[in-house]
Amino acid sequence: MSRYKPADLERLGDSARRQIDLARLAMRCQDKLKAEREASRLSCKRNKFGAKSYTDADGTFHASKAEGTRWHELKMLHRSGRITNLIHQPSFDLEINGVLICRYRADAEYIDADGQRIVEDVKGVRTPLYRLKRKLMAAIHGITITEVGA
Repeated sequence: MSRYKPADLERLGDSARRQIDLARLAMRCQDKLKAEREASRLSCKRNKFGAKSYTDADGTFHASKAEGTRWHELKMLHRSGRITNLIHQPSFDLEINGVLICRYRADAEYIDADGQRIVEDVKGVRTPLYRLKRKLMAAIHGITITEVGA
């Protein structure tokens, strides 16, 4: 929308009209870029279970609010000395006979007060793939995953 009326534009010289046309073109381009950015933001891949991912103030990425909340609880336990060797999102190779089948990434790993190694995952929905990886972790690494409900 222009603040100039057609009668005003007729009175202007060619140079002024060109400047106004360029300004209008620039505004249309900005509007188009803004619309494209908004469309790409809306079309980003969403979590199929509705969890909203976020990055906290420390720059740590969390796939869900529940996972982020649990991570902050674990950090407080670590600071108080009740747990040690806290690791965020450790990854485990699941190999059989030297063939990499897949990888499992837990939410956290730590040593509790009793000296036990705990591999923990926050779960809202237990998918068939997760259940398979949980069984593979037990069979290959001898690790039982501790599930924390969302």
